Amino acid sequence: MRTLRSRLAPIALGVALAQCGCGSLGTDANIVALEHDGLRLEFMLDRDRVVYAGPTDGPNMVHLDEATMALGPHPEGDYRFFGGGYSWISPQNDPVLGWRDDAGELMPWPPDPAMDRGPVELVRRFGSDELTNGVATGFYVVSPQTRVGLVEEKSFSLYERTMPHLPGAGIAYRLRNATDRTVTGGTWFNTAVPGDGLIAVPGPPSATVRMVDTERHRDFDRLVAERRPHWILLDLSRATHEGGFKFYIDGPPKIAVWRDGWWLRRESMPGTTQRLIDAGEGAVAIYTDAGAELHEAELYGPLVDIQPGGSTATIEGWWFYEGAPTLGGLVNE
Repeated sequence: MRTLRSRLAPIALGVALAQCGCGSLGTDANIVALEHDGLRLEFMLDRDRVVYAGPTDGPNMVHLDEATMALGPHPEGDYRFFGGGYSWISPQNDPVLGWRDDAGELMPWPPDPAMDRGPVELVRRFGSDELTNGVATGFYVVSPQTRVGLVEEKSFSLYERTMPHLPGAGIAYRLRNATDRTVTGGTWFNTAVPGDGLIAVPGPPSATVRMVDTERHRDFDRLVAERRPHWILLDLSRATHEGGFKFYIDGPPKIAVWRDGWWLRRESMPGTTQRLIDAGEGAVAIYTDAGAELHEAELYGPLVDIQPGGSTATIEGWWFYEGAPTLGGLVNE
């Protein structure tokens, strides 16, 4: 079986296009759409997020709050949770490494206004006539520079799914340091989940659940619908804590979401996680809030020191397949 790295290596070329001087397409289209082999992916440029990912005829495996989407970014800079599939940068609110405003004040919330809100620039589309190794179609976008000086570059692709164990879609996500100083950061990609959604996360013996607040383990246990070796199924409709809480899973960087008879399983490249843990984060995370319409399924890349002009990157594979809302239905394992 080919490794995730060998399967997804072609999409890294999309990220490398940033260095080729290709320039902007100058497109007027706000939605970039890919369709191939029964799958569809749509990306909204002015919101910097995947707004559809799944089978061509549904369901959409990334949940959207369409009413909030229609409002657009908050006029005073506060955060609006649009949902979808979206990139962030870690750490969020570390006392040393977190976001700071122009005056140097630590700003744990809201996040950097250049992050997660768009607009992004569509730099290039690419297809199977240019790339090899099974890439069918894709595109490459670049986000504005953040306050700390990082630029997000993302490449999205759909693949020829010649065998069941191969992903249908892939994301290459790179953070480039555009400053003359070293910047510490890490890639971070989320997909939103509805309030009554199901999420599968790695479990024992290959992973352990870690709470920043150890008192919160009972909140996690309340969500558990099923346990099997290596996976735990969580029912978010069981959440009772209002105000939200987050927990981390120290183990393989993978996560799965069930919706309307389909699974979306995401897997990223493994890396060193100790610095994430030291910063109060982790490779796999869930954020949930009782009564909320949107929850978060999160995968983090390693937290690294990025030298001037340097970068750090993550490659993710996305598998889509039909299955029951049980761990037994989480196939391809």
